[in-house]
Amino acid sequence: MFRTELLGPWASLLRSRMETKDRYITAGVLIAVWVFAVLNWTWPWGVLFLAWALSSLRTKQTFLIREIDKGQNPMLYWAVLSTWIIMGVLIILGEYQPGLAGATF
Repeated sequence: MFRTELLGPWASLLRSRMETKDRYITAGVLIAVWVFAVLNWTWPWGVLFLAWALSSLRTKQTFLIREIDKGQNPMLYWAVLSTWIIMGVLIILGEYQPGLAGATF
């Protein structure tokens, strides 16, 4: 994450702009999720699982029911992260090659 405290008086302005940008991105993704559900598309869910996995790798934290920190509970962290990756790949493969994935979602 970008350290805004190094910017002194400009930090609050930059933080508010970053939060606004994050709000727009989140709202856009939420709208897209509804569109995917209405159109009955499953592959975007696989992409979301992979995006969550990449985010977890970057932050060294993942979430299932609660936050799981890599440093505090590495086995559970890797189990959940592996699950996100495997589910993402299987969902995408299941969309385009149903027999190859061996699972339907």
